[in-house]
Amino acid sequence: GPDRASEFEGKPAPAFTLTGVKGSTVSLAKYKGKVVLLDFWATWCRPCRVEMPLVQKLYEEFKAKGLVVFGVNLMEEPAQVKRFLAENGIGFPVLLDRDGKVAGRYKAEGIPTLVIIGKDGKVSSYFTGLREEDVLREALAKAGI
Repeated sequence: GPDRASEFEGKPAPAFTLTGVKGSTVSLAKYKGKVVLLDFWATWCRPCRVEMPLVQKLYEEFKAKGLVVFGVNLMEEPAQVKRFLAENGIGFPVLLDRDGKVAGRYKAEGIPTLVIIGKDGKVSSYFTGLREEDVLREALAKAGI
């Protein structure tokens, strides 16, 4: 497939506003000055299900240092998403990309797609597919966490 990383890294992260599973509205623009990790996923995606507990672990470890994490769910029903999060002990905020437009903006056709955005609002790392924990830790360090 195309090298999405070189297409996105070092460039401004595409803006978006989405609604979270708990009903809040989240705009990426509000988080400039923070490191943001976006995890594009769906409940039917097995590699996503493997990666989510790892993202949860990193979230718990680094949120005090200012890491912001958002799961971006691809086009599933809120009730289904909420049930999955509860059953799997996922506590980081999850946003609903009901029409897939945000995934489209990030070209997240293969999921999981994990995007780390630096404090400058630019994409620091872009990963398609499952990654080892140490790779994600290095990427967070590179972004300033």
